[in-house]
Amino acid sequence: MAKKIILFFLLIVLIFTRVHKLESLPISLNWDEVSHGYNALSILNTGKDQWSVSYPIYNFRAYGDYPTTLNMYATIPFIFLLGLNEFSIRIFTALMGILTVYSVYRLSSYFKIHNALSLLVLLTLSTTLFFTGRGVFQSTVASGLFFSGIYLFLSQKNKYKSSVGLVLLCLSQYAYHNTRIIVPMLILYLLFTQRNLFAKVNKFIIILTLVLTTLSIYNLATNKDASARNKWVSIFGVDAVNTINQRRLEFGPNDTKNRIINNKITYGTEKYIKNTFWFISPTPLFFEGTKNYQFHIPSMGLLQVVALPFFYLGFFYCIKNIRTKTYRDLLVLTLISTIPAALTQGDFPVLRLSITIPLYFIFIQKGLEILLTKKKYLLYLFLVIYAYQFLVFVKNYTTNYRDNFSLSWQYGYKELVQILKNKYPLYNNILVTKRYGEPHEFILFYWPWNPKSYQTDTSKQTDHHTDWYWVNSFDKFTFVNDWEMKDYIKNNQGKKLIVASPGTLNQNILYTIRDPNQNPIFEIFEVQ
Repeated sequence: MAKKIILFFLLIVLIFTRVHKLESLPISLNWDEVSHGYNALSILNTGKDQWSVSYPIYNFRAYGDYPTTLNMYATIPFIFLLGLNEFSIRIFTALMGILTVYSVYRLSSYFKIHNALSLLVLLTLSTTLFFTGRGVFQSTVASGLFFSGIYLFLSQKNKYKSSVGLVLLCLSQYAYHNTRIIVPMLILYLLFTQRNLFAKVNKFIIILTLVLTTLSIYNLATNKDASARNKWVSIFGVDAVNTINQRRLEFGPNDTKNRIINNKITYGTEKYIKNTFWFISPTPLFFEGTKNYQFHIPSMGLLQVVALPFFYLGFFYCIKNIRTKTYRDLLVLTLISTIPAALTQGDFPVLRLSITIPLYFIFIQKGLEILLTKKKYLLYLFLVIYAYQFLVFVKNYTTNYRDNFSLSWQYGYKELVQILKNKYPLYNNILVTKRYGEPHEFILFYWPWNPKSYQTDTSKQTDHHTDWYWVNSFDKFTFVNDWEMKDYIKNNQGKKLIVASPGTLNQNILYTIRDPNQNPIFEIFEVQ
């Protein structure tokens, strides 16, 4: 009875931490969030995305980064019921974050975790899962489907659960790019190690699984849209070619030996191994985190530092006992889950490790059980310190991070659009700075602009360069860089409303939009 009460309490805490003030924390919507939301509205109202593509299947264009479509479609019912707003487009991701935590908790028995409630505390009060469970992140959606699928498939209770689990696992491939690599490899591994479970699954489900996985692999291999981001983030991208050429120059004569030592295979192998070890390094995991402030609070580890010794103890314990099937499965799953991230470059890839990070808590819990099984008071002390560090993180998240890093979430556009909407009838042309990224999308979302009108707008001007789709104008709105504004004003007649970043123009300011620290973001002028 006591365990059920604790479980109920932890689930309430889990739901509360993921849903409370979801509309205002994070402080504003970023460009990816408004893109998902407006494209969902566009499909709901017209059957086409904002680029007039009818019901895109695998990817939608967005800005040219071609995100997957599953989250966009899953958002449509919430927009239909609640309207287009912050809560309606974030709630599905929040629910998937909750599902991730609950599924890993239920999966723990398979991996020989004896104190699942302790693991649930670790997951519920994880700073990283808290952070990624509150914004529109495709990775969180994929994680929810992936872990619920794995849990149901490995439950070994009945064929219906195994069948549903397999379908959810395959659907996760349509939620995020990484799972398109992870899931096929995992299914191949499970075919060799869990044949008895596949035998329980309905033959139709097996066929459906093969079809979904084959289509996903085919799309990834042949559709240039699906791999659009690879040009920039892949370890075999443009930077690789430049590095290899530089190494060949430094090596000496351009001979066979040089080409054998310095090529894409050797370079890629080196980067892959370094990345894989970096993912278990204490520096990013427990101390520094990521420098992409849209994914985590600066200079704070992705895992609470008090868990450091227990993570490595549990991790190496599993390696030592790799002959035990469940530990081997856990290590193989962890390794497979890192492959997409290890094939990329750049800052610590929090989102690309969205399948890996929940597994880290199983290692932490295993380490706790090894050291503190017979010392319950020390376990309770650990959990108290762990919870305290989570509360410190949340305080930072709701104060310092919210106020000082609001521009990481492109704060100010909602307030700007409200002014533009009120002043819209008074001006022939509205000029908006491009400085903070994709102003057209925020106008479309916060207005909200009629999708049909936007799709058929003959004044809309776009162009495609540097692998990005730029909207330069639509309706009365024109979008330019700050340094182009003076020339634009000089060359165009009529009454104009100008939205510039601070210090761009020497004019009388009508309105100033400020961040939470009262620093100016936008300055609004009228020009005759």
